[in-house]
Amino acid sequence: MSKQLRKPVRTRRLGAVGALVVAAVVTAAGCSSGSSGAEQDESQPLEVWIRQDAGSPAAESAEALTKAFSEKSGIEAKLVAVGVNDFETKLQQRTAQKDLPDIVINDTGQLGNLVTQGLVREVDREGVAGSGDIADRAWEAAQGYDGKYYGVPFNSQAFALLIRKDWRERVNAQLPSSWDELIQLAVTFTNNDPDGNGKNDTPPAWSCPAAPLAAI
Repeated sequence: MSKQLRKPVRTRRLGAVGALVVAAVVTAAGCSSGSSGAEQDESQPLEVWIRQDAGSPAAESAEALTKAFSEKSGIEAKLVAVGVNDFETKLQQRTAQKDLPDIVINDTGQLGNLVTQGLVREVDREGVAGSGDIADRAWEAAQGYDGKYYGVPFNSQAFALLIRKDWRERVNAQLPSSWDELIQLAVTFTNNDPDGNGKNDTPPAWSCPAAPLAAI
């Protein structure tokens, strides 16, 4: 957990939002800064937003982590599952109100926008416990255009390519070992009629399901 998250509640202010950013398969976390000068109500819990629908597996995992953080730190925290479709709109509404959440769990695809708008603060990579155990590639996903870190890698997902074995054997093709071979297999599937309908119209027979790998 970063040192920023361990600051006493009374020192937290509004005006900038922390980031918990998902990078392709990796996510990151930060904390609010004090650019607005507006004091936060010390009686209110740390507000954590996640860009997931309520009740989703990701939201439930984040809820468990939020509770674990409160138990370990003694700082009350509340998770809010904002919803995939409404997240950006509600975040901008809260920005206009100068009433941003303290931590945001989001995809790294949104990190650039958050940095450009000044909604996230820099994170001290060396001040994060266990930072040396996180791969450099994961840390890169938490960097802004200026090279500074605006989050802590949090979660990753794996993508598995599944190919229909019967179709591959029907067209006498080997398992692809490169992107070029995968493209060639797609062409072969399309032109060599593995589904037996007598037409060169067979779409590629694979899928890429994703599943979480790990969380820290």
